[in-house]
Amino acid sequence: MFILISIVSIGVIFKIDKIETIIVSFILLSSLLQVLKITRPSQHISRLLLGLTIVTFGTIVTNELGGFQFFPVLSILFRFITLLSSSIFLGVVITLLIQTLLRQSKVTADLVKGGICIYLLIAILWSILYQAIAVLDSQAFLILPEHQDNNPFVYFSFITLTSTGFGDIVPINPVAKLLAGFEAMFGQLYLAIVIARLVSLYSSQDSPRV
Repeated sequence: MFILISIVSIGVIFKIDKIETIIVSFILLSSLLQVLKITRPSQHISRLLLGLTIVTFGTIVTNELGGFQFFPVLSILFRFITLLSSSIFLGVVITLLIQTLLRQSKVTADLVKGGICIYLLIAILWSILYQAIAVLDSQAFLILPEHQDNNPFVYFSFITLTSTGFGDIVPINPVAKLLAGFEAMFGQLYLAIVIARLVSLYSSQDSPRV
């Protein structure tokens, strides 16, 4: 959880260069692979997750090192593929974690931390999707100049997920608007279903047995 909070803070506060992006991506992907130990998915899903990890990290490295910098169209396409593979990877991880969390019958400190981590991962996933849209349409979001020195999509994703919304970043593209609406709805449903599940489990194990 500390790693996730650190990565989110870096993404919001600082503008990192290419090498730092590769390092942060490696740390995040390595940490998320621990999901295999926690969730113990089928062999097929494990292979899929490992394959997505390799593809995602490979595309990130190639993209950040400018593998297609002399071919603008290919560079945009490869950037989009990088973000797409990253979002698929995160989507699989989040799904596995939610399934594992909902199967638990007892609330522990690790389970609560897992619920918080899932919430953070959801915001990161949506920030990647917003970036993918911005790659294809540079005018997809109306962004104030103050946000140009860092990654505005991590910040935008969190204020959308929590239904805060300050209006300093506004989706213009129809797909971006749709995604923002889904994220706000998903954030509320997550709190209503998953957190309510944790509370009910805690209440049941805390209540005296007759």
